[in-house]
Amino acid sequence: MCAKYEVVLTDHHHLAEYDGPSIEKEVLGDLANIKDYRCETEDDLIKAAENADAIIILFCKMGARAIRTFKKCKIIERLGVGYDNIDLKEAGAKGIPVSNVPDYGVDEVSDHCITLILSLARKIIALDKSVKAGLWNPSKFKPLWRFKDKTLGIVGLGRMGTAVARRAKAFGANVVAYDPYIRRGIEYSLGIERVDDLETLLRSSDVVTIHTPLNEETFHLIGHEELQMMKKTAYLVNTARGGVVDSKALTQALKEGKIAGAALDVLEKEPPDPTDPLLKMENVVLSPHSAYYSEVSLATLRRKAAEEVRRALTGKKLFYVVNSEYLVQSNII
Repeated sequence: MCAKYEVVLTDHHHLAEYDGPSIEKEVLGDLANIKDYRCETEDDLIKAAENADAIIILFCKMGARAIRTFKKCKIIERLGVGYDNIDLKEAGAKGIPVSNVPDYGVDEVSDHCITLILSLARKIIALDKSVKAGLWNPSKFKPLWRFKDKTLGIVGLGRMGTAVARRAKAFGANVVAYDPYIRRGIEYSLGIERVDDLETLLRSSDVVTIHTPLNEETFHLIGHEELQMMKKTAYLVNTARGGVVDSKALTQALKEGKIAGAALDVLEKEPPDPTDPLLKMENVVLSPHSAYYSEVSLATLRRKAAEEVRRALTGKKLFYVVNSEYLVQSNII
């Protein structure tokens, strides 16, 4: 029996250790032909996906111009948590649900976040460099502080923020959270404090960690004014999206000593320019947008994305639609 549908993988080649669509074929092979492309631009995307029944997209930008060319697309599946590279409104207007995979790397991201916090608090990177340079003087790197009894402020209490809260509680930290969209009462089940405005969180926290999506509301959520509200001894950690933090404002705050340091897995521009001042700062810890990564998480991500596509192709209810508010003429959410 010939496969009925066409499923397009736009840019899986950017995945670490990607060796072909074996997982996608395992999940969808009886329903669809899997077409594996290496799209880099929106023009590449238009050529690849014009006749697709389903599209699984990684980093490639999918704007209104591309979406308008799709003739029979039943789902746009974002291979990851964030979906700021897809025009949700245009997809919704065309009746195409957009889904993501919000729960594939929760353990990896939350572990990475806590690791970054401890790296800052204990100055692990600086101490490592010092020892390798032949120096043996830990007191040079004061202050080194214990995480226990410090206040961790979590901006965004979804899956990631909740996982970080649970880990921080295990270390004995005081945890406060700000998220106007999460139902009341979840803070009691987590044993944390909830605040009703961002300013209160920023002023009271020793570490502020970001766990929000990037959208019109959260773009530069942490800017000059917000950084001025933080303690001079506080650290900022971001494992969400680079655009949530105003990079120029952060650089200025770090240079002027408005905050003590930052740990960033994500940047506004990735990879950064070689001249980016953040690359030279001793009080900044950086990782290359790798918090999500493990061999297990990548396999889980691809399988969950393919399973959501299968639900769309077979008319089942979708689990992770992110453009419901814009969606018209669709009966599969």
